[in-house]
Amino acid sequence: MWEGFSRGGGLKKFMGATAGINGTMISEKPDAWMVTLNWRWSDSVVVKFFPDTLLFYVFLEMVVLVTALQAEFPGFAKLLSRKVGPAKIGHFLLGTWFAVFLAMFVRYWAVDHLYHGDGKFNKYPLEVAARTCGVTAVMLLGLLLLPASKSSPVLRAAGSSWESAVWIHIMLGVLFLTATCGHVVLFLARFAEMGYLSDIIPFNAAFFYPQNPVGGKTPSDNWTVPMMSAVFWPSLVCFGIFPWFRRRNYELFRYSHYMSVILVPAILWHATNAWYFVLPGVLLWTVDRVVRLCGACEGVQVQEMEPLEAAVATTITTTEEAQETKKKQKKPTPAERVTKVAFTWPGQARTHSPS
Repeated sequence: MWEGFSRGGGLKKFMGATAGINGTMISEKPDAWMVTLNWRWSDSVVVKFFPDTLLFYVFLEMVVLVTALQAEFPGFAKLLSRKVGPAKIGHFLLGTWFAVFLAMFVRYWAVDHLYHGDGKFNKYPLEVAARTCGVTAVMLLGLLLLPASKSSPVLRAAGSSWESAVWIHIMLGVLFLTATCGHVVLFLARFAEMGYLSDIIPFNAAFFYPQNPVGGKTPSDNWTVPMMSAVFWPSLVCFGIFPWFRRRNYELFRYSHYMSVILVPAILWHATNAWYFVLPGVLLWTVDRVVRLCGACEGVQVQEMEPLEAAVATTITTTEEAQETKKKQKKPTPAERVTKVAFTWPGQARTHSPS
């Protein structure tokens, strides 16, 4: 029999709103609008549908579904490409859908969720606001990683390309940094409220932040907080400042972006439930990088190289002044010099066929 537990008196029913396999940990407040659903398979196996993860994956599935329909039916794609004011209908719908999803996600963590099952942090507005920003930042990280891989099956299923999704990656990156800064600033205010302002310092061996009980005299043993502080500040520079110099110094932008190799594992360690949102993007990115590395390691044999010259196309002018200027030119326009290269690339024969 499938059963769950109600969050008030613990009465059994088909689906309830609790965490913990036996209903001992409550996930939401008694008057919560969005609640956890339990699908009991056996006495020891319960499939849990948490509101935040349901929102996240339903959002993704709807986006992939609509973009797949757009790729399959030209008429539907034409409809979405029509402009309403400055924006296309498709972009307007995507922005609206994302705004609804984001509002419901934030509402769950800010209003409905009961932190740590006992609500000990819900008594403090700064604590709730800081933790809501933190979870929202993790969710946004999970979204922005999805279009980061060039061979993403998500993009392929949606009939889209990596290049056409770069702007989404950028927008999500800006939102991620905003939520992350909100998380840090609000916790800084919370630390100051508790009298431990120095807890924000990276690699702080004297990190205190009493949690058991909150505001007590026992220091916290959560060492991932000072570790995360040490990772956050350089990440803020790498992702918040260096991208503005992308066109001026691409190497600086590119190599500083590999700070994500440190940031993502640190977040997974710091936020124990982050893998709900981050793991799919991490797996896609890892597979993509491995495939691209293997492709770059394959042997390429040059068969022939031939220098060629091509006449440069000139613009036909009709005005008398332009014709006189052309006659006064002493040197003719030099021919365009190009090199024809023929090579074999066995591992990429289906992808490329140059000659």
